[in-house]
This record gives sequence, structure tokens and C-alpha cells, in this order.
Amino acid sequence: MTAAPQPQQNHSRGEWAVGCKVTLSTTLGEVVSGEVFAYDHQTKCLVIRERKVDVDEADKVLNQTPSSGSWNARIINASFIKEVLSAERPSSSDSTSLSLPVVDLDRCEKREKRSLEDAQKRAELIGIGVTREAQSVFEALAKTMPCKWDETKIIVLGEVTIESPYLVQNCSAAPGSESTLDRVKKVLVEERKKLQAAKGAK
Repeated sequence: MTAAPQPQQNHSRGEWAVGCKVTLSTTLGEVVSGEVFAYDHQTKCLVIRERKVDVDEADKVLNQTPSSGSWNARIINASFIKEVLSAERPSSSDSTSLSLPVVDLDRCEKREKRSLEDAQKRAELIGIGVTREAQSVFEALAKTMPCKWDETKIIVLGEVTIESPYLVQNCSAAPGSESTLDRVKKVLVEERKKLQAAKGAK
């Protein structure tokens, strides 16, 4: 494992006081601005609260408008902090900056569920133990028809099975699905021509 880049300056505990407004640069070239929410001395992890700028996808899906007090949390290992560009202590009258934000657990669970479902769908589009050519055939067919992998077989429209090496003669379907089989074969022929042409152009 590559060692984490070392910071170019030391940081005092005062800079990480909860409620401080800080702007810092990281060894990865980012500039982060926000409010110190927490700092863990054991793991040397700093939690910065950043006010949301854009409506995220969760708000769009749930048809909700984020409140003016919505925040993103950024966790940064102190080893990746290159320089503290500015640090402003909270005033004694600034009590809101020290209050814990409300966490909508129901929304978090829904976002987690959607993320897992999306990841599962993406995983189903990647063949396991298949060649690059097989994956290219799958992706070409999936542009116009629903496809999924069944081990190394391509299932199209839930009715047609295409086995390796994924040629027209490798297509099969259950009785009663002849019209779907003919359609898939025609599309397969055309997509293979396009793939062959693209390969020859390289």
C-alpha cells in the first residue's frame, strides 16, 4: 500500500476547534471550505460541514426541496491536508454552528437502498469470465433490447439465449418465441458488422 502523502505544515489543535470556519488545501489539489464539525485525535480525521449548493439526486427522486440548513459532511485524514489557508474561530454568540444537524434516517435508508439497487443493476451488465468481445456484443445488444448475463450466456428480452462464441447459430429460444428469436438474430448480425467495422478501423 502506498503511504499517505505527508502534510507540509503542522496544525494546531485550535485550528480544529468545533465550530471554526476553515479553508484548506489538500495534497490531492482540492480546496475545501466549511465548518469544523469534529476532529478525532486517534485517527487524525477531520469532519468538515459543507453547505449544499446543488439539489442532489435524492431530493429530486423524493420530490423534496433541501432546506437552507442542509449540509454535506466531508471526512479528511489530516495526513492529506497540505495547508490551512484560513481559520476563523466561532464567535461567542454563534451557537447554531455548534448544534448537531438533524439527520433524516428514512432518507438515508432510501438513498442507501437505491445505491445498492443501482450497483446491482450495473453489476448485472458485466459478464464474469467472458472475453472482451463477448462484453462488446452484450453492450451492443443492450443498446436496443433488454439484456442480462446468465453466467456466460446472454439472455435477450427474457426469451432468447446466446451462448459463446455469440454468433447467430448460437442463438436459441423456447417454442413460441420464434419471432423474437428472428428479431434478435437480425440485430446480432448488424451489431457484429458494426463491431467488426470498428475493429478494422483501428
